[in-house]
Amino acid sequence: MQAFASDPDNYLDNQIEAMRKSVYSEVNHLQNQLESDTATTQAQDSDSSTPNGGGFRSLLKTFIDPTEEEEEQVEAPEHHENQQLRQQFDHIKADADRTFDANKRQLQVSAAITRYEYQAVMSTYSSIAQFENILGNLKEDFMRALEVEGDNQHA
Repeated sequence: MQAFASDPDNYLDNQIEAMRKSVYSEVNHLQNQLESDTATTQAQDSDSSTPNGGGFRSLLKTFIDPTEEEEEQVEAPEHHENQQLRQQFDHIKADADRTFDANKRQLQVSAAITRYEYQAVMSTYSSIAQFENILGNLKEDFMRALEVEGDNQHA
């Protein structure tokens, strides 16, 4: 309730943003990894597309040189890993979207209840601190009231 009292207008937005960061943390990590891998692959592709030398000579060399075929075979697993990473990313993002949507509704309901409770407390007490003080002393006050009532019955 203190968090609500400190910023009632942005309470729900703050809760949703904190949940978004939590739910999408793995998605963001995979997205960064995917972007990094894509950039690395593109850089390797651009390096391999401009072979040493120039013109007809380099074309002939790449046509005849068997090492190029080996490099292409090495690049294929990287492409496969990138596809696997993309599939993993898509799967985890879909799960995160479902989790976020379900939890967002729960947060909205919780915020509505908190707003209602806050309004009820503020209509009765002058501050949240006063309300907490009364709650903190409730057990002791109740026990004193029972003692007084017990003393009145025995007298």
